[in-house]
Amino acid sequence: MCVIAVSIVISYTFKILVNDYGVVKDEAFRLSAHLYSLCQDSGGGFIYSFLYLHGVKGVIKLFAKENLASLYVGKTGFDYLKIINEMIE
Repeated sequence: MCVIAVSIVISYTFKILVNDYGVVKDEAFRLSAHLYSLCQDSGGGFIYSFLYLHGVKGVIKLFAKENLASLYVGKTGFDYLKIINEMIE
């Protein structure tokens, strides 16, 4: 029963990534497979994947609006992107 439920969740995730967020099918498959592999963990995998995919959603939305290259300066978050860009200029 668990395998069927996981398969439905993975399929649903794949469809949302492709249809709602315009993610390329290969990348959507990779992300969905990542979710499945973490669901097999001894615990916490689903929560980790939820947070991971939430972050990916934020990246996709922000990427459509502006250049994210300045995030490569180090460990930081989207909230600091404006400040980082000002410092780089």
